[in-house]
Amino acid sequence: MKRKFLFVWIFLSVLALASLACQFAYRAIGIQSGADAEPAVGVPIVVDEPAPNPADIQPPVSADSAPGIYEGWMSGPTYQGYVSVVIGETRVGQLDALMGMTGKRSTDSWKPRDDHADTFIYDTGQDKMVIYIGVTTDGIVYKKSISPSTRPSDYALSTVTRQAYEELDDIYKRDKAIPYAVMAERLDSPGFLREAIMQQDGKFKTVYEWYAPNGDRISGIFFDGLLTGMAGLAYIPAE
Repeated sequence: MKRKFLFVWIFLSVLALASLACQFAYRAIGIQSGADAEPAVGVPIVVDEPAPNPADIQPPVSADSAPGIYEGWMSGPTYQGYVSVVIGETRVGQLDALMGMTGKRSTDSWKPRDDHADTFIYDTGQDKMVIYIGVTTDGIVYKKSISPSTRPSDYALSTVTRQAYEELDDIYKRDKAIPYAVMAERLDSPGFLREAIMQQDGKFKTVYEWYAPNGDRISGIFFDGLLTGMAGLAYIPAE
């Protein structure tokens, strides 16, 4: 009788230990049931999430990726050479190769700033446009511009309207600034670069213009890529 009782006691003890071992194992791998179940400490939980749709991922807008393309004369070698001249980097010895022609050194002795050395002049032969490139005494380009009151006659955008100007003005009033890329995106064109200059205070100033078929234009003055002053945005009817 004692032997039978001892056998039963041992059997029940084994079952109890097995039950406890199973519960411990379940907790270790995080398998629990019920609304109050909690993950086991130290055991990572992997949640399957659907992969994002590439069509839903929008790249950030930057000045380097402004929308629109150059067309007509602005897509040709002269204007492309002009825009490829990098303020603060391009050296005087590189200018003729970039512009695809030989520039003329200005004979004007006037110095717009203390470190001004020379101005090189390139006649585009198109719509009376003349390109002026200023270099410092170190031989580095600090300014480039196209003669005022001239523009490519084939540069005409249907996006340049009074409504577009008012929308841009609303952006400025709301954000107190308009990034160049945002303006180029709204007008669907990189714009006509009238002037670019590295000022002596270290600010990089650019002036862009967008023209309508009738000659009206929207202009923007940007400092380090941002239009930050009310006078920097303008709608100018054709003269």
